[in-house]
Amino acid sequence: MERIAVRIFLNVFGLLSVVVILASLVIYLTVDSLLTYAAIGLLVGMVCLLIYVAVSFEHLSAYFSRQSTKSGLNMLITVTVLLVIIGLVEVISARHNKRFDLTEEGMLTLSPLTKKVLQALNEEVSIIVFYQRDQIFEFRDLLKQYRDETGKISYQFFNLNQNPGRAKE
Repeated sequence: MERIAVRIFLNVFGLLSVVVILASLVIYLTVDSLLTYAAIGLLVGMVCLLIYVAVSFEHLSAYFSRQSTKSGLNMLITVTVLLVIIGLVEVISARHNKRFDLTEEGMLTLSPLTKKVLQALNEEVSIIVFYQRDQIFEFRDLLKQYRDETGKISYQFFNLNQNPGRAKE
């Protein structure tokens, strides 16, 4: 009975150390003001995990030598690698966004003259767009293309129905 209680305590101790590590990692990556506490939490969690592994080494060794555990870990590693690859592709595609115009007339491509004018801008240009209902989609894509062509364009959108006073300014 005493052995079972010790085993349960050790398993809870190991699980809590993993939870502390994960929580500290999330805090470290998301909240800049708590970096010190997150680093301390990571350190404490890792020390507790090392203690758990050292005390339960024989039990863990037997557990990880089973065929079912090996198969499960293999699947876990495969899924993790796949998710990391998908995440990397997402990050790279977000940073290197390209747009392709597949229309025959090139309707969604900026003309060479427009590109020349945009690249010749000497000062920052701020554009304010007032729209009603679904008109925002007509302007958003065009202004995004302008901003992608030159870094000197910024824009804001205001809904006339929600901000009628802003239009009068």
